[in-house]
Amino acid sequence: MSGRATAFQGDQDLATFGPGGFFGEMALLDGGPRSATVVADEPMHLLVVDPRNFVRLVDETPTVARKMLRVLAERVRTLEEAWLG
Repeated sequence: MSGRATAFQGDQDLATFGPGGFFGEMALLDGGPRSATVVADEPMHLLVVDPRNFVRLVDETPTVARKMLRVLAERVRTLEEAWLG
């Protein structure tokens, strides 16, 4: 909701999140472990959604699901470009 954070995997910066951004969705979607560490760069106010409420939010608000799919696709494309050069 406010503030900034950075996602890391090892020593590599993966992404920066600001207001309106989201992280942790992959673990909510597939129940798997988190794939990165997110550290606040400044004080933040967050909206934390537990797994049960996450499913309800996605079911009741399709625009949220579409935004997440769009962002996930962008993240996959970015990773593919980094791997494939």
